[in-house]
Amino acid sequence: DLRHFGKVQYFQKGKGREIDFVLDGRIGLEVKTKGISRDYNHLRSAAGKLGLKEWYVISKEFVEAPGFISVVDL
Repeated sequence: DLRHFGKVQYFQKGKGREIDFVLDGRIGLEVKTKGISRDYNHLRSAAGKLGLKEWYVISKEFVEAPGFISVVDL
């Protein structure tokens, strides 16, 4: 469904960090059942190295923190 919003890619550096979805080469999206701060920090680091403008952790269980989006909000 993300293809409706632009080009969708996946990123993984070797066997290390990965980003589930990179939308239009500018937005990183990491999908978790329950995102935690560590997930956001890893995503922020990987996104920064790729030069992404925005990054979000999308989680089924809501976490009220900057950079987290609840599936209910989508």
